[in-house]
Amino acid sequence: MHSAVLGWMLVGAGVVLALVGRHVFWLAVGLVGFLLTSSLVRALLPDLDPTVVTVLALAVGAAGAIVTVKSLRLVAAIAAALLLAVVGRALFVLYVDDSAWQWLVFAGAGALGWLLVRVLFDVGIVVTTALGGGWYVASGLGATDVDLASATTLWIGLGTALVGMLVQSGALRRSKKPAGAAKPSA
Repeated sequence: MHSAVLGWMLVGAGVVLALVGRHVFWLAVGLVGFLLTSSLVRALLPDLDPTVVTVLALAVGAAGAIVTVKSLRLVAAIAAALLLAVVGRALFVLYVDDSAWQWLVFAGAGALGWLLVRVLFDVGIVVTTALGGGWYVASGLGATDVDLASATTLWIGLGTALVGMLVQSGALRRSKKPAGAAKPSA
């Protein structure tokens, strides 16, 4: 598959994840498992048949999705820790020249992600999936034939994440309203 096509697929998956990720968190974990496995196997075993790589990546992605359904809170906390760590480090490296502190930022952002999901589960899922969607958008744009600076793709990804957080938090608020709540009269 051409890298530009894969890039646009990542952009589409990122937008969907950012906007409705709370409802399909298991799918997001499966997608990450598929993408990571595919990338790692291609890097470590470049001569391996692409069909074998795809089948292996699908198996790992499916296993990740199943584990997520069975133990959502633990997987969500791990995903939030990793995702916030990666995004925090990316922002730090982009804007700060002193790279000696980047791993401290990585660890601190990871701890923040873990605590966010452990303490405020619904809010943590919204933030994690919106940031994950934004990350997919930024990564996908970087793989397309659109010529954008890395800072621009990062800010587009963060904008997507912000819109996703707003949309998902609005849906979360609406879903938490009691069914018989009185509507304000005009």
